[in-house]
Amino acid sequence: MLKKSCFVILGLFLLGTGSFLFPRVSIAEDQISKSTPLKDSKVDLGALGPSGPGGAPARKIEHTYTQVSYINLYKLAWSYDAFSLRNEEDLNVYLIISECNLYQKFFLNEFKWEKIKNSTRDFIDSNRQKVPRYYEYVQPIFMGRYDYALQGFPILDAKNFKGQKNLQFANYVPGETSCARFDLDVAKYPATGVLTIPNPLNLAFIRVPLNLAQKYVEWRSKQGHLEDKERQAYIRYRIRIDGYDGIKKYSSGVNAFNFNGKLMRLDVFADKELLLPLYNQVF
Repeated sequence: MLKKSCFVILGLFLLGTGSFLFPRVSIAEDQISKSTPLKDSKVDLGALGPSGPGGAPARKIEHTYTQVSYINLYKLAWSYDAFSLRNEEDLNVYLIISECNLYQKFFLNEFKWEKIKNSTRDFIDSNRQKVPRYYEYVQPIFMGRYDYALQGFPILDAKNFKGQKNLQFANYVPGETSCARFDLDVAKYPATGVLTIPNPLNLAFIRVPLNLAQKYVEWRSKQGHLEDKERQAYIRYRIRIDGYDGIKKYSSGVNAFNFNGKLMRLDVFADKELLLPLYNQVF
């Protein structure tokens, strides 16, 4: 039985970043690390300079990247047959997450609800191939003081960016919808998505030209967010989903939908609005 909870749990996110900003967290083996965003003031586009290492123009991106959301995560899982169209509970959960208003309005009327479920089965089945496979999400990071010799900023907690093959691209409060929070079995209906990539991500240092780095530090100082040893920035990850590997439970207790695919590129920005590029890397 699915019961609606009488209380609401606040989400952690960003994951952030309409950018839905979830706190993007990386899963290395079975470890999860989290970071917390700070607030930035919005500034004009291009205030710091062009994107790319050494100020080089960013390579053109031909794909459209979709913002990650709780609903998109479930539509993606369903497109890979993570659930059964014949399973009543699976279908109810899909409608709770993606169409909570319909659930609240019609679930108690089994005749109308049956029609809605039949229409939903047809919709899911006929739209599997239309579900996006390219997504983007943002993670706040903290960098150390500028290294003149290496021309860049070291990432604090760099261990979380070394040898990473499992990237957590979505993380939500289970059962939390725009209508209310519903009690769901997280072992069967996770609220987390993980992408496994073939080549580990190693990103312990952000190379930024000296003149751009100076502008960045001065800008953060004016915003009142310049700490002694910390400089906040934001990484936008762009990923491609190629397949689905089932639900995995990590040693931390997190259950996640596990997908396989590729990290297409990452961009580092000075601000959470993603207007002030510092660095990019195409894979």
